[in-house]
Amino acid sequence: MIVILDTETTGLDTKSCEIIEIATCPLGDEEVQSILIRPVNPIPNEVIEITGITNEMVASEPTLEEALPKLLEMLHLDEDPIFVAHNAPFDMGMVLHNLMRVGFEQSDLTFMDKSRWLCTNRLSKITYGADPKCRSTKLTEMQKFCNLHVPENNIAHRAGADVLTCMRLLEHFLEKYQDLSIEELNELCWGPIQYTRFPFGMHKGKLLERIPTDYFIWLFENINSLNPEDPNFDADLYGSIENEINRRIAAMAF
Repeated sequence: MIVILDTETTGLDTKSCEIIEIATCPLGDEEVQSILIRPVNPIPNEVIEITGITNEMVASEPTLEEALPKLLEMLHLDEDPIFVAHNAPFDMGMVLHNLMRVGFEQSDLTFMDKSRWLCTNRLSKITYGADPKCRSTKLTEMQKFCNLHVPENNIAHRAGADVLTCMRLLEHFLEKYQDLSIEELNELCWGPIQYTRFPFGMHKGKLLERIPTDYFIWLFENINSLNPEDPNFDADLYGSIENEINRRIAAMAF
């Protein structure tokens, strides 16, 4: 069984932020299950603006601990599923640390292993990252780029809607990589990604080979996602820049 999953949360720090909505749906099933969860701390305004989930909406909803029976049922763990999310490292981290916060041991959460997950964002980068027509691999952009058919009333940044869009994107990749087994697709998904174009900032869209070396040095010193100690460290971008710098060094030696 393949289960699509999405979370909405109080922030981006997977170790400290709380899940406020989670949705799941088995592949091939159009009945998305979604639950709201009342967090311990108030939902920040910036999250309310993005998701539309207000503190008033969750005031009478269960806490995570109270919602556990329903949540565990939604995960279909008794069917040994493969999970799919658009930004799987984030959702994996959120589910892991939220469950540990209510008493689970990490050793109990074997379903959080990468071998049990696929990430449609990583598959998007692997498949289309070098395509200049692909402006971004965000879920909303991939919906347009791949011409995914989702209901017009699908509201981005709500867990249920994002699950349905992610499912359509997964179906796109299952068709594109139909010769690969799920195990082979998992290996492709979690293998290193070599960026050819820079993904953000003043040089967004430029080929890495055309970006000045001093800009790379500035990035290493100032950007959290390029700090190996940061929880949101982007090992793929870091490695891609490192490879480009090493290429330049090697060229200078001749």
